[in-house]
Amino acid sequence: MIKLYRKWQDGIHYWETWDHDGVHTIHWGKLGERGQSKELTNSLFRSATKAVQAQMEEKKAEGYQEIPVEEHHVLIIEHAV
Repeated sequence: MIKLYRKWQDGIHYWETWDHDGVHTIHWGKLGERGQSKELTNSLFRSATKAVQAQMEEKKAEGYQEIPVEEHHVLIIEHAV
């Protein structure tokens, strides 16, 4: 899984991707909101891995970057059942 973040005027935006059994999922949006996602698979004319890599490079050029795991925060939510 790769997660990229960018601070923007209206908050923090994210772009993330992961691979599961050859299907590449891309999920993006603003923190605190549901966001959007799409799935890419290999086809005769397109490599999903290359398409994801190209989108990731595009996002990095727009200012998105990875945040080291040491700088992540954990939020624990408890709910009585």
